[in-house]
Amino acid sequence: MKRRFSPILTEERPGSSESEGTQRLLASRQASSDRPVVRRPGTEGRRGAVLRVAHAAGLGLLSLWLGIAHPVGAAEPPKTQPRPSVLSPASVPTPAVASAPTIAPAATANAALVLVESAEVDGEGIFLDQIVTATPPSPLPHLRLAPAPAVGQVTLLTRTQVVAWIQTQAPAVNTTRWTGPEQGKVTRRTRSLDETELKELLQTTLQQNHVKDRGELEIRLTRPWTSIAVADEPLTLKVVDLPASGVGANFIVRFELWAGQERLGNWQVAATAKVWREIFVAESPLKRGQLLRTAPILRERRDVLALRDVAVVGVGEQAGELELRENVGAGQPIYARSLRVRPVVFRGSIVDGMMFEGGMTITLKVEVLEDGLPGHVVRVRNPRTRREMLGKVKNEQTILIPM
Repeated sequence: MKRRFSPILTEERPGSSESEGTQRLLASRQASSDRPVVRRPGTEGRRGAVLRVAHAAGLGLLSLWLGIAHPVGAAEPPKTQPRPSVLSPASVPTPAVASAPTIAPAATANAALVLVESAEVDGEGIFLDQIVTATPPSPLPHLRLAPAPAVGQVTLLTRTQVVAWIQTQAPAVNTTRWTGPEQGKVTRRTRSLDETELKELLQTTLQQNHVKDRGELEIRLTRPWTSIAVADEPLTLKVVDLPASGVGANFIVRFELWAGQERLGNWQVAATAKVWREIFVAESPLKRGQLLRTAPILRERRDVLALRDVAVVGVGEQAGELELRENVGAGQPIYARSLRVRPVVFRGSIVDGMMFEGGMTITLKVEVLEDGLPGHVVRVRNPRTRREMLGKVKNEQTILIPM
């Protein structure tokens, strides 16, 4: 006989096996619902998401009715974490080139550049800090942009040219802000060259290269010199043309002026010159044949260019052997041609003449026909036969005559 189940639910008795299993099943489900579920984001199912949304919505309505800011058990809004800053390629500082001048970018980042209306430069060239200023004031690199203009010429620089140079050679300088004129004028720094300075340059050059140790040169210009504008730099004078006789009492000289490697031009002037030097002068009249060491002489500073011959400026150790060859008046300079070494044999004196050939020697008296020094060849004559011969002076008493 088969048992039939009734659809009517009946109360289960406590202690029965079926009721105990049901209770354990309910308890395990309650515990699993109370346990927090850890899932990876994005892996929850649609049902779990709907239940959590409904639960949160119910707690939110309850909290608004009770006046609670954050309902108990509700999830707090997620905190936003700060994102790490990333440098763009443009903001990465470019390493400075070793050959180019560097400046701090902050020095000119907020400064406005001003192109000056006019600037004066020297022969080294046109530099950035000479034609551009910053407002407010900040240092700019001493960077050469272009060669300097020649003396008397003007170089015009536009703002576009300057910006192109800066971007090429000094990219650290900010060239976006500009004020002032669109064009600047650059000229060469000059000064006036007067007659006094020109005479010093000309005199120094002629002294070093032409007069040298002949004496102290002094020149004067025959015509007045008109001042000219030259570069405000050290000048060099080069002599281009001079008379064949050199520096004289009156002469014309052509020269060039140079400022470094730049030639400024050539000029020509007429001048008079004097070369001062101390020479020997006769204090009283001197006679021919008088020894120089016993003669009354003194030293005076005279212009040697005005003398007709070379004057004696010193005799050294030969003073004791020198004598006057001619008479010299008082106050007259003693020329080199007026002195000679004192001879050992004199004209008209009688000395021994030695005639030799091989081992044979003949001695006789001869008359000296001209003055002579040891080693000099002089003319002699035999007083008996009146025959003239040539002999070599040996000393003051002997003359050697070859046969």
